[in-house]
Amino acid sequence: MVPGIYNLPSLTYGDTYYGAGPFQILETATQLPPTVDLASVKMEFRQVATSPRIAFTLSTADGTITLTSANNWIFEIPQQTLTIALPNPQPENLYHYSCQTTDANGNIMTPFAGQFIVTLFPTR
Repeated sequence: MVPGIYNLPSLTYGDTYYGAGPFQILETATQLPPTVDLASVKMEFRQVATSPRIAFTLSTADGTITLTSANNWIFEIPQQTLTIALPNPQPENLYHYSCQTTDANGNIMTPFAGQFIVTLFPTR
């Protein structure tokens, strides 16, 4: 499966992130949610798309992603303050992310990926 592309709404560093979603994963052939319930969701963010170094993670395990309906495969990123380290702060910091889901049987898939921009406040 080739992941779809979804670029998350950007954030000004230090501001509250107003969240994203809800997202619903549907099977291409049937346009219905998969038959096995969704168990977890994880998004890993990297400054270089091919880097093994993860800058930060959002997940259902730590509550930074909310699983709204397991049997309908619906989840969202709630409003929150994101803890993001900016190792080399630029006026615009681009992160590449992938969204990985795991169903109740342990099957893993990456339904979508994209970019997330964190900008610095102009007076910093």
